[in-house]
Amino acid sequence: MATRNWSCGAEKLHTKGLAIALSILLLVLSSPVSLCQSAQAWVTDDKDESKISFSIEPVTNSPSNQKTATKQELPASQQEQKLTPKQVAALFDKLSRLPAIDNNAPRLILPTESITKPSSTQTQIEAFPPLATKEKPTAASIARSGQPLTVRRISHSGSVDDLHQLTLTFSQPLIELSTVGQTKVVDPEQFVTITPQPKGSWQWAGTQTLIFTPQGGRFPKATNYVVTVPASAKSITGNQIDKSYVYHLNLPAVKIAEFYPPETARENQSPLLVAHFNQNIDQEKVLAKTHILVGKRSYAIKAVSKKEYKSRLEAMRKARQAGEKLPENGQSWLATARILQLPTETDQDFVVFEPTEKLPKNSTIKVIFDKNLPSAEGPLTSEAAQERSFKTYGPLALFTTSIDFATTTKANSLNRGYSLLVNQTFEFNNPIDSEKFKPSMITISPPVEGFEVQTPQSKSRNYTFSLARTPENFISIDGHFKPFTRYTVIFNEKITDIFGQTLGKKATAHLQTRGLIPAISPYRGFKTLDPDEPLICTVWAQGAEKLKVTIRKVEAEDWDKFNRDSRSSNLTVGTLVETNEYNLGPFGKTINIDLKPHINGRYGHLILSYKLVKPAHSESEHNCWIQVTDLSLDAFTR
Repeated sequence: MATRNWSCGAEKLHTKGLAIALSILLLVLSSPVSLCQSAQAWVTDDKDESKISFSIEPVTNSPSNQKTATKQELPASQQEQKLTPKQVAALFDKLSRLPAIDNNAPRLILPTESITKPSSTQTQIEAFPPLATKEKPTAASIARSGQPLTVRRISHSGSVDDLHQLTLTFSQPLIELSTVGQTKVVDPEQFVTITPQPKGSWQWAGTQTLIFTPQGGRFPKATNYVVTVPASAKSITGNQIDKSYVYHLNLPAVKIAEFYPPETARENQSPLLVAHFNQNIDQEKVLAKTHILVGKRSYAIKAVSKKEYKSRLEAMRKARQAGEKLPENGQSWLATARILQLPTETDQDFVVFEPTEKLPKNSTIKVIFDKNLPSAEGPLTSEAAQERSFKTYGPLALFTTSIDFATTTKANSLNRGYSLLVNQTFEFNNPIDSEKFKPSMITISPPVEGFEVQTPQSKSRNYTFSLARTPENFISIDGHFKPFTRYTVIFNEKITDIFGQTLGKKATAHLQTRGLIPAISPYRGFKTLDPDEPLICTVWAQGAEKLKVTIRKVEAEDWDKFNRDSRSSNLTVGTLVETNEYNLGPFGKTINIDLKPHINGRYGHLILSYKLVKPAHSESEHNCWIQVTDLSLDAFTR
């Protein structure tokens, strides 16, 4: 029988302790230990404390092996012996001590009780769909609650503009659950009625709620409805309703929702008129109660067919999309209307008409719809007359005659790239005919640098227009205007509106500019100067009484701190060497700052801080790092 021996030197204390622990474990067990196979172990207490020896011997279960094991005589040192308490204590003394328990260390808090496990269940197989049963639940099989039936909620009552669905909910079941969806089995009208009854259908939503959905998606208007829950209504348990419930639903009579042309329009003398109502109407009956008044005079009207209306809308839509000349030269309100939002020829809730003769120019036109306008949906008629108005075009005239600038453009004489054009707009009472307009028809004095005229259909560098050639009442000019200057703008008498009218005589407008926008330019945070060139830093300042300049001497090592605080209004980087204030005057000024006295030798670094003394502004101050060097690289990364 094979025997394996391990020896551990005193220098391998960790292995020694492990061996002792294993030996103790084997001794405690009364039967052989089963690892990969059964085994018996013996511990030899060698007098040489530097070594511990033990043996593990496989033991098989065969009879022959058992006999062999029984007959074999083992050495006395390998026979099983019971350790004395002193020997056990000596073994434990050779183990390393366990670390002390730290009472302050966080402890793992476990729940006092484990999560309740789900109870065991049984699976029962049922047929689907369920098999029909002989007995069905009936009202007689349900216990009476003893409480009276009530109406818990109704979705609408009183005046309602639009009603798409009516819902009633009761306090108790009215039908058996198995009959939900079978309105023919249980008639909903035994629980609720609507008078007059609109076309539509009832449906159950559960056993306690009834929903009525009208045909066409909404209740007909111009009607007063009465919703009644009769006193005879009972729940499925036989409980009588506590009382009869009556609700009133009032849907409005005919009312104008939208009218074209809008009140702000300036229309031609034969305008297309469209009245869009809140419900379906009879066009012939409504037009019989419609009148056009100019002062005290009444003008007759005639209906425009839906086919002609569609044709005019389509012609205007196509012209606007293609950028072509508009029908009627754009004189109709259709030129600016949102055509897709207008009623279509299939709608039944609008009328289209026009006057039978031309209306007078420059007049306020009133369109009157008499009271008692009939509806095509219900019996109610409008209680009061309804009025809309617009104006016909008058002689072309300039509305805007004076503009006062709060501020003007940046007057930056160093770099015009920092100077934006200022735009001013002049309004006329009628839309301008852009095809007949020329920029030369507008002049200005004194001359303005960068002066340009923007027409409504201009493809200017400053404007982007859609393809629609929509006529507009505006003409704009822009340029670099000087501060504290009065300009005179002359509009030529040949300027023409879309109705073919000209100004007839020159029109004059005035522009008055005030101070300059507060600004410092160039606005930069880093600048390099050549030591062989004059060390002069030039800056333009405007829009304030004075410019305060602070110079600080710094080293290259100060860059990180400057870069972090470069937007600070109270910079403390480096050493302060000079502070000066420069008068700017009303028109701004170029300031030349000599840096040579602050550069020792050929090279150096400075920080210039600029601040406009009055007034405060978002661009009234900034800091700039100046370096004087032969070779430099400016790198800016994001």
